[in-house]
Amino acid sequence: MTRKHTRRHHHPLVNPIELAIHRACKLSPAQRVDLVAPARHALETLAQGRGSIAVWQQFADVLNLAEALCELQIANNLASTVDQAQAALAALMGRVKAGRGWTLYGPEISALRDGVWLYGVQLDHCSAGEHLRAIEIVTNRIRGVLAGNASPRATVHQAPVEAAP
Repeated sequence: MTRKHTRRHHHPLVNPIELAIHRACKLSPAQRVDLVAPARHALETLAQGRGSIAVWQQFADVLNLAEALCELQIANNLASTVDQAQAALAALMGRVKAGRGWTLYGPEISALRDGVWLYGVQLDHCSAGEHLRAIEIVTNRIRGVLAGNASPRATVHQAPVEAAP
């Protein structure tokens, strides 16, 4: 009887020490700049009244991450800042749904700026592992909302479909 030899597949091993060190390290300045840049871009676009569903969603993701970082006890004394920014973003979506455009009011722009500032502060103080955990929290929440299992305290906004030009 002939024995058939199959090629053995080698899987890369995960070095648990290296992984733990990576997750425990603070984010580098370059990483922090890269992570906050989309929020700043979205804020400027919204402040100029040139919003879109994609920009709104980008900003909502940033605020959701800031909220999750507050839950992880990172600048959680400023959780009301996130709440105010989310309320401003919700008010904007309400106007968009009503067909009143993407115009933000002064206090809303201020609240959104404060939200971006807080996210930057949180990035200064969190580790890579804590940021990854926040991403995981937000991902699980969104997955739950899409499955119809939104938390009773969650505010869910379904973006309107934009008309084709």
